[in-house]
Amino acid sequence: MIATALYITIYAILFSLLEIEAEGKHGWAKKLPTVPALFTMTTYHVIMNIMVIFTLIYSLYPNNIFTIIFFIVAWFLIEDTMWFMLNPHYTIHEYKRENIWWLDSQNWYMGMPLQNYIGLAMMTVSAYLSGSKKLIYSGITMAVTIGLILYLAPYYHDYYISTHGDFFEGRVKST
Repeated sequence: MIATALYITIYAILFSLLEIEAEGKHGWAKKLPTVPALFTMTTYHVIMNIMVIFTLIYSLYPNNIFTIIFFIVAWFLIEDTMWFMLNPHYTIHEYKRENIWWLDSQNWYMGMPLQNYIGLAMMTVSAYLSGSKKLIYSGITMAVTIGLILYLAPYYHDYYISTHGDFFEGRVKST
């Protein structure tokens, strides 16, 4: 399961980097040619979520349903959070309710939106119901990998700023 945890984490981080390239500082597909589709999601988000869920179900099958749910929820938590941490327009320092217009209507606790706590609770319940202690090791593996990426994030911010020149507005220091 450690290999699966690394796969999920790396896949989610790469996807967050892809979204940073597409959305820049705007987030939530604000400047993309897409339209509202379902609740607060755009057509882009609906299609992206379906693609990711299908990809993950296919790659995780024949694990039990709770293991699949654990990793799908983990993917979305990692992808969403890393979008902010790796995006030089936000960084860990700007990950605040007042800076994220599409999450400002949500309750925040201890510096995170409610959706993150719900996701962590879903992962915990799924791990318990799966009956596999390997998911605990998977969670630890994902956390350590994310910690390493957060440590390296300032270097990515500097790279992004230096390579995106005219596209980057309002530099944020990566310290």
